Amino acid sequence: MKAYSTIPINQIVVEDRIRKDHGDLTELSDSMREGGLVNAIDVMRRADGSYLLLCGERRLMAAKKL
Repeated sequence: MKAYSTIPINQIVVEDRIRKDHGDLTELSDSMREGGLVNAIDVMRRADGSYLLLCGERRLMAAKKL
């Protein structure tokens, strides 16, 4: 079973991604505000202490919007 923890959002680094158009994030951010984050934003810890985004860029953007 995976262990989940909370990390500062500003420590997540987003490198080049395939998706360029993220669409309207309003519905996603509203859902997150009302029900929380359903699917985790996956990251990998880097040697410098920051975290590399693996998946969940739209969720990350919606979380920053909140």
